[in-house]
Amino acid sequence: VEDFANHSVLRLARNLPPGSLLIDAGVFDGTDWSLMGILAGATVIGFEPLLENRKLIDDRLPVRLSEYDQTSAHTFLHIEPGEAVPRLDWKSVFKEGSRAGHSYIMTAALGERVRALNMTTRYDYSSISDQGYLTGPPNMQVEEIAMTTLDDTIGPYLPFDHIDLLKLDVEGYEMGALRGAEGLLADGRIRFLVMEFHPGMLGSSGTDPEGLLHF
Repeated sequence: VEDFANHSVLRLARNLPPGSLLIDAGVFDGTDWSLMGILAGATVIGFEPLLENRKLIDDRLPVRLSEYDQTSAHTFLHIEPGEAVPRLDWKSVFKEGSRAGHSYIMTAALGERVRALNMTTRYDYSSISDQGYLTGPPNMQVEEIAMTTLDDTIGPYLPFDHIDLLKLDVEGYEMGALRGAEGLLADGRIRFLVMEFHPGMLGSSGTDPEGLLHF
């Protein structure tokens, strides 16, 4: 199998040392950043709030892993809307040194604060931001989801002192996710950041694209 990560920014995930911490915000089906992190032997913490996308993870990620002769390596951790972290104790899920190369996927979105919200979705697209093309089509759905922050997750729930690689692809809500990680950023506890930069989507969430770059 050709490792497509060698030809893209995904090589940052594929070349992580075993045991590194990768945050994959906006997992979708798990077949890019999460896959590369698992193959590298990293601990991957994913954030995917939508049920339909989590079904895609169940369907597609094991198939891609099998192409590398690896078995399924993901676990969903449910977060109730309005709560910051899973009710399941982290120590009951993770055993030090035994689950490297595994993705733990939180059923929440990342943002600037902890809250419950209704998220508008379409069969092929979703966003916390108010994207104009999500209004009107008959195949729209609304799903109640949880939002949490990295500052509420890394440290208080997950016993990691830093993030080796943070990937943000949250369809225009990147500033919100960064606002929820101000403590980690201020302390220099995020080593590498990769994020989508789409001025149109950012503007729909009230973010000044140039302001995001200065942030």
